[in-house]
Amino acid sequence: MKVGSPVKKCGKRMVALGISLVLAVALALPVWARVPDRPENQYVLDSADVLSQETEQEIISENQKLFEEFPYKRPDLDQLKEEFRDLTQTLRNAEAFLEVQAAIEEASRLQNDVGTMSSLASIRNSMDTRDPYYEAEKDYFDEILPILQEYTTEYYRALAESPFSAEIEQAYGKHILDLARQEVKKFIPAMIEDLQEDNRLSSQYQKLLASCQMEFMGEVRNLYGITKFLEDPDRSVRKAAFQAWASFFA
Repeated sequence: MKVGSPVKKCGKRMVALGISLVLAVALALPVWARVPDRPENQYVLDSADVLSQETEQEIISENQKLFEEFPYKRPDLDQLKEEFRDLTQTLRNAEAFLEVQAAIEEASRLQNDVGTMSSLASIRNSMDTRDPYYEAEKDYFDEILPILQEYTTEYYRALAESPFSAEIEQAYGKHILDLARQEVKKFIPAMIEDLQEDNRLSSQYQKLLASCQMEFMGEVRNLYGITKFLEDPDRSVRKAAFQAWASFFA
């Protein structure tokens, strides 16, 4: 088994950046969920070893095809602000639960759309960190999501204070109101710059992870490409994979 020398310089930069990232996270946690960047070396995790190599490759190919065909469109921040303002007013002025229900469904759709586009930008950027288009798109989301959070927080405040709380709980469960109260508690506008800095550091860290490469098992791989071997049935392979992964940070 051939394990190449790690990129020491890259590992040291990641450690330094990781410390900065921890400090930023301690100041503020982003509300919009992050989706892990896609590994450069794609694979199917088959711990039970029940899939043939052909089946695994077919799954990878079909997923790749679906992913590449999924359309991307940058969300407009000003439009999103206005839409969440309108939904907040709808909740505060609603005279019937049907109005509240329509507002909840629309807010969910908007958040899903934004989250999907954010994830696409992030994953496509991780596929090729040299692509300036998706790097700019990822930077765009890093900037706007904390700003948008101010408007979604007001929406959640109106939802938590709705006089139709009994109907909301009956239709969606108690969790939706608990979530709304937590979202209100954990955000103030003064956090926006800290959240943006947290996003910037996280993106910089992910870019470093994707760019650091070493030779392992006969191929040049980044950290994500090595992680599949941590599940290998052969203990010696798992050990070598962990040592190679850890050596990036030495």
